[in-house]
Amino acid sequence: MRVLTTSQSDEWLSVLRRCSAMHDVYHLPGYHAVAERHGEGEARLFAYEQAGYTIALPLIIRTLADLRGIGVSANTWCDATSVYGYSGPVCSRKEMPRAVIDGFQRDLTAASSVRTTADRLRTASTARCARV
Repeated sequence: MRVLTTSQSDEWLSVLRRCSAMHDVYHLPGYHAVAERHGEGEARLFAYEQAGYTIALPLIIRTLADLRGIGVSANTWCDATSVYGYSGPVCSRKEMPRAVIDGFQRDLTAASSVRTTADRLRTASTARCARV
C-alpha cells in the first residue's frame, strides 16, 4: 500500500490513469487539494497494487480534536471521509480477483488503524496525526 499526498500529484495521477475507466474529477489530487485549503483535513490516496491490478481510494483525514466528549484521545484519533462524500475506491479493471480485494482491505486496515495511521502518515508526509 502506497499512501500519497496531494503534493505528489504526478504519482497520484499515474495511479488514477491505471484506473482510467473508473475515476472521476472527485478522485483527482487537485480536487482534494481544494478541500485541504478549506481546512477540511489532509488528503491521502491509498493505492494498492497486486499482480497487475490496482485499487485506489482517496480520503480526507481529519483530526477529532474539536469533537466534544472524546477526551484525551481527541489529539491522537483521526477519521477518514471522502471529499463531499463523492469519491470511493476505483479499480484498474471491472472484475477484480478476490485475492486482490482481500489484500487491499487488509493493507488499508493496517494503514488506517489508530496507532498505525499516525505512524504511517507521519512517515509518508511528516505530518502529525492531529494535523492529518
